[in-house]
Amino acid sequence: MLNNSPMKRFGYIVFSVCLLTLGACISHEPMDQEEDVVKVSVGLTAASFTNDAVTRAEQPMAPDYENLIGNLWILQFDREGILIGSEQIVLTTPVLNTTLEGVTLRTGRSTLCIVGNLTDAETPAWPDNLNGFKSLVVDMGWMKERSADRNVCLFGYYEGEITTGTTAVNVVLGRLVCRLNIAVSAKTAGVFSNVKIQLKRAQTKGYLFPSDTYLAPESGDYTEEVITAGTLGTTSSYRYYYMAENVTTGTNRDERTQLQIKATKGGTEYTKNIDLGRSDINDYSLRRNNNYTFNIILE
Repeated sequence: MLNNSPMKRFGYIVFSVCLLTLGACISHEPMDQEEDVVKVSVGLTAASFTNDAVTRAEQPMAPDYENLIGNLWILQFDREGILIGSEQIVLTTPVLNTTLEGVTLRTGRSTLCIVGNLTDAETPAWPDNLNGFKSLVVDMGWMKERSADRNVCLFGYYEGEITTGTTAVNVVLGRLVCRLNIAVSAKTAGVFSNVKIQLKRAQTKGYLFPSDTYLAPESGDYTEEVITAGTLGTTSSYRYYYMAENVTTGTNRDERTQLQIKATKGGTEYTKNIDLGRSDINDYSLRRNNNYTFNIILE
């Protein structure tokens, strides 16, 4: 997971969704023939990463290495929050951009939820109401291992009136994870050796629907990563982590995500735990769809 080179995860994806033309389509919750229905184009745009220019610099990935869409779930909830339709589409070839035409929706005020890239094992039995849907948590513990390389779940939703005259609906998809770019270097070359880092108390689960509720991490320590077995130079070495968002003010130190760094100097190994976040404003949240870079210089 923690590769030096970018992984094929995230991307700028713009497409319209119509479930009749591309890939294998599976329908659930058949429409009541007495209800008004309409076929619309659903425009999906993957939100670009948000960067904190105050304390973190951007370390962008090329679009070709970013998230491919392999499958989608489209769920419609009515004004009472009742699930009135759900469909799945599996693309025969994962793509960054595509156009699908003819999504069938019921008319009326609705919440339209779009979920991308859940595996069959991760896909729950969808709750029959919106409140239940908002309580769903996705397990992303697979991100802890270097060998894991797969597309990250996306989510977006639309709230509004669907009428017989509706022809298009636009939804912005956001990633359920944040990206942590860790840059490690030495102030003076040749002083530190055998440098290792490990992400600790990392979030491995996250709400599908955006939430401000804190989730205590379960088994949240990532695999330890060797920066260098030799001596550390003054040029930064990068490691990239993907993590479910950590929604916390950090008032409780045990809720803060930490980076543990170990290094040998003069034959002695030293260990330092660094709280990741905005210490200047006492904010240790690491939000979904955000790109954070932490520059660590050993002295």
